[in-house]
Amino acid sequence: MTYTNHPSCHILSLPTRLALAVSLTLCCSAYANTPEQIAHQQILLNEQRQAVLNQSLMTSPSVQVDVPAFESIAKMDSIHTDSQNSHDDLPCFTINQIAYAPIDAASDITGDADRADLNQFAFALTPLTHGKSSVLGQCLNINDIHHIVRDVQNRLIERGFATTRVFIGNQNLSGGQLVLYCRTRCYWTD
Repeated sequence: MTYTNHPSCHILSLPTRLALAVSLTLCCSAYANTPEQIAHQQILLNEQRQAVLNQSLMTSPSVQVDVPAFESIAKMDSIHTDSQNSHDDLPCFTINQIAYAPIDAASDITGDADRADLNQFAFALTPLTHGKSSVLGQCLNINDIHHIVRDVQNRLIERGFATTRVFIGNQNLSGGQLVLYCRTRCYWTD
């Protein structure tokens, strides 16, 4: 090291200064983010912001059920034959088919690829469409349909599909088909 006459100033020699500059540059560049890392971090930050914004704007679909819970689907027959039942004044529709339809976050029906994904949920409809407890061919009122939706939703949750939502949309039941709409995932857009 070379020192000047002034006691508070230390001047380093040129080779020492160059060595110090090179080591500082190497040290700082080792911790600097590459453009790819910066872009990836910005994408993650934007996705997190978008997710928080979408979550605050999105309402969860729900089904309101105003009747006491049924003991089982098989008891629906006796409900419709009971003349003392207070639900006799509700319109009912003979349902011959129950099907799933996918729906995205914007409430538009999606294509065949998403419809194929719904086949994995067939197990939740099986008790309603097969065997002694089948509701097919029965005249169902809105309370019965709400019960079906709740039952299907509970079966899905029991199998681990906790984020999948089942609900009914506006539809004409006079044709005998009940469509249960499923929201299986959210679509995020920039």
